[in-house]
Amino acid sequence: MINSEIRILLNDGASNKMQGETLEKLVKWILHAHQYEVKENLHFTGLEIDLFAKHKHKKETLYVECKAKEKVLSGEIKNFLFNVYHKEPDYGYFISTKEIEQQAGALIEEIQNDPKYKNVTFFEPAKIIEILKEASYIKEPSSIPYHIVTKRILCLTYLGDYVVYIVNESAVLPTGVIIVDAHNNEDILDDKVLELLYAKIVEIKSLKQEYLKIERTEQLERKSILGNEIENISEVQSSVKWHDYLPASTKHFVGRDQLRTQFFDFFKEVANDITDKRVFYLTGKSGWGKSSLMVEIKERCRNNYYKNRFFAVAIDSRSATSDNFVALSFERLIRNAIKSEFLDWTDKKID
Repeated sequence: MINSEIRILLNDGASNKMQGETLEKLVKWILHAHQYEVKENLHFTGLEIDLFAKHKHKKETLYVECKAKEKVLSGEIKNFLFNVYHKEPDYGYFISTKEIEQQAGALIEEIQNDPKYKNVTFFEPAKIIEILKEASYIKEPSSIPYHIVTKRILCLTYLGDYVVYIVNESAVLPTGVIIVDAHNNEDILDDKVLELLYAKIVEIKSLKQEYLKIERTEQLERKSILGNEIENISEVQSSVKWHDYLPASTKHFVGRDQLRTQFFDFFKEVANDITDKRVFYLTGKSGWGKSSLMVEIKERCRNNYYKNRFFAVAIDSRSATSDNFVALSFERLIRNAIKSEFLDWTDKKID
């Protein structure tokens, strides 16, 4: 199953009320798809909604909790079960806009296997998206040719609703992003919308926009909102969960202590002018962790000890499409170093 998320994206400074109203729209779509209508709002904030609903045709009541949070805790699941028991609805829905992980996920699995809780249903993003499609609130393309979708994000925004697909062509690492209108599946070309999505979705910041309609990719030479250069410079993406089919993030990386030490010994020799060497290469078979090691080195350069000594960017060389790739990669390194305030330049313009 595709890794899925639902995100509510508003302009900076938007009130909790605005975020809550957008979240409420999502909840109402799910309820209407199941023939329920809101009876009473019990708790209403930007990130959480608790409410009672009633069935349009049956004498059934429904208690709903919706969480638009990075992480759902086990305690929140237990509190939901208590509310279902205490408030005595016929059914209970727990809706999460992010996939529920680890301890809370294990608790949900235990609950779903217990007949005592047969009136309780949990909805995660993939299931929610399918419900919205079946009810015709959103649409998805029947296929995305020539690409492997690694992640799908339904974005509800003040500019409209969009589906973002992080894709690659054949390699493990994401190489592009396809963005379509969630209601008609048209490619998004509007710069204002693209600017919002690129600014708010970290995973796509370094990815080049591609198009659902292949002829667009062949015919359009649009200026990227990330710069005027069409060359695609993709940074190596890392795992969010330990089982993601991506290079391991620092929190999931183990081993290679001797090799890591050798890397930083080399960096120190360069910094202290002990060696005049500046280039090295790392070899290994596919799947042996070369990209994971590069991500680990990059992230280790950001810890408290090294953050003011070294700065690293991990670039995916498989995204190269021209002879200018090395120069553009170096430019990306300098720009990132300035943006992160590792380099303290008065004039930050790079021509």
